[in-house]
Amino acid sequence: TRWILENSDFAPQTLRNREIQAGKLRDRFDVIILPDSGPEEIRNGFAPGIISGEYVGGLGGSGGAALREFVQSGGTLIAFNDASLFAIDELGLPVTNVLAGLKEDQFYCSGSLLQVELKDTTNPAVWGLPRDPIVMFELGPTFETREGFRGNVLATYPKERNPLASGYVLHPERIQGKAAALEVQYGDGRVPVARLSGFW
Repeated sequence: TRWILENSDFAPQTLRNREIQAGKLRDRFDVIILPDSGPEEIRNGFAPGIISGEYVGGLGGSGGAALREFVQSGGTLIAFNDASLFAIDELGLPVTNVLAGLKEDQFYCSGSLLQVELKDTTNPAVWGLPRDPIVMFELGPTFETREGFRGNVLATYPKERNPLASGYVLHPERIQGKAAALEVQYGDGRVPVARLSGFW
């Protein structure tokens, strides 16, 4: 992600846990990206003694509160793959992961290429993408909106056919017609969440 941003003439900054926990993020940033990490990794991080001191711990409660404040005041929080589960939980977004709790014999897809369909190619979150891009699916969530959802469904898996373009998927019907990427309105800000590696 950093390589893509730098090669597109952006100048991304690295945020450490303490900087996020300190709050007032909207004073410095318009957009914050959460890379693919599980919710518990983001909240709790690594224990002392396992890794260098600056990387110990996670965001904790104060970090989650700072991110909520950032989005409510107009910031954009982009969450990739499993980090989207952290954003959904931490901000109480009206979005469900339809694959939650399924065992590998009920749904499995890892490292396969799947086709998605963009709902609105004029949305800034998907500018430059073809209407039906092929993306990598790497173990993670697929979304369904709940009552109270405000925002846009950015991309869905085809409803009437298997989305598989290359690789393997067991029980594709569980994701057919479901959302692969969403943009959720939250306060004055927004939270784009994407299941897909290489989507943006």
